[in-house]
Amino acid sequence: MQNILLIFLLASFLCLLIPRSLKKSTPFFLATIHLGAFVYFFSKIKEIASGEIINDTIAWIPQLGINIELVLGGLGLAFALLITGTGVLVFFTPMHT
Repeated sequence: MQNILLIFLLASFLCLLIPRSLKKSTPFFLATIHLGAFVYFFSKIKEIASGEIINDTIAWIPQLGINIELVLGGLGLAFALLITGTGVLVFFTPMHT
């Protein structure tokens, strides 16, 4: 799950570096990132439906014992699918108008 966060962070910075001549392809770039995240979360449905909770820990400040905990359960998965699915629709819409 931390890879998904890194991809979204890098994509937000890459959008700032896209030259003006390629600005029309920016929604396609963002829609593919959202689609990839949607497919990732969709692949986790079977694990979550069986009652498993996915935990991911990132050591943020190890000297102080401070970590970042990412937990994916049923409600979190539902929201992740809702947000990434809506993101795909929002970024694909300008391409068809």
